[in-house]
Amino acid sequence: MSTDFEIANNNQYIFQYRGNTSRVITYRSNLIKSIQAHTGSENNESIKSFSTKSVTWEKFERFVEIARSAGFTVYQVCKL
Repeated sequence: MSTDFEIANNNQYIFQYRGNTSRVITYRSNLIKSIQAHTGSENNESIKSFSTKSVTWEKFERFVEIARSAGFTVYQVCKL
């Protein structure tokens, strides 16, 4: 069963690349996989080789910095 789009109030993310916004994606590892599959990262080895196993907050922050330097903007979505 895919967890990409299930309801997880505090683990939801979206990303933007060149003005285009993704759908809401649940869980950090799914977000990383989505960015890795995006055409904007096809020539970026740092993004492509990033492991999605055991994504701690610190590891996730490193990935976000790598993605940011490649032109991606990542947002965490939370229910208020």
